Amino acid sequence: PAKLPVIMDWCAYLAGRVQPSTIKQYLTHLRSAHIEQDVPFEATESPRLQRLLRGIKRVHGEKDRKPRLPITLDILQRFLPHIRAGPMHDTIYAACTIAYAGLLRCGEFTVDSGKKEKFSPELKTARGHLTFQGTGDSTTIVLTIPASKTDAFRKGATVQIAAAPGCITDPVAAVQRIIKDTDKKDSPLFQDEGGSCLTRSRFIEEVQLALQAAGINPTRYSGHSFRRGAATSAAR
Repeated sequence: PAKLPVIMDWCAYLAGRVQPSTIKQYLTHLRSAHIEQDVPFEATESPRLQRLLRGIKRVHGEKDRKPRLPITLDILQRFLPHIRAGPMHDTIYAACTIAYAGLLRCGEFTVDSGKKEKFSPELKTARGHLTFQGTGDSTTIVLTIPASKTDAFRKGATVQIAAAPGCITDPVAAVQRIIKDTDKKDSPLFQDEGGSCLTRSRFIEEVQLALQAAGINPTRYSGHSFRRGAATSAAR
């Protein structure tokens, strides 16, 4: 088991680098790791550790956070027609509709160029992870998500996405415009002009430009806005 003095040193090291609430999340993950290994772990219940966490919060405080706004169905319908024309139009359009309909995280189908992240079909959605079932208006997309931040053991998850015939947000029609029979199964699902995986920054930039063109302030929308907006619409 991880010893309490080591854990307290770790938390003190993290102080000021990340939010106090994030430190608590890290401790939760550490506890989960011990449970997976069937190792006892009572450090998080220690009054000394709790006092340290309160001290960190008092000294460094919680930074004001501006939560990202959700891209709900009505917002999606408003900005899709404003996606920039050009070689990336159909790709960005399809990525938006799939991200919304599949409640996807942006990191599941893009790479982070800032972190010099490389595409791998074992971690990111590839064209081989997508299949069509049915025909005509009853066509359904079956998309396998190979890995995500909540899938530590990379078991994968299957998402079924239904068509919305005649609707501007139809994800099946949008994806059919970019998928070709000659595509390699291990190539990125969404690609840039050179065939490389769509980057997170490029995707967000195109979305924010479309939002602005539709008369919507784009500053508080991000790649996670699709997942949040789809969940919000579903709850409604």
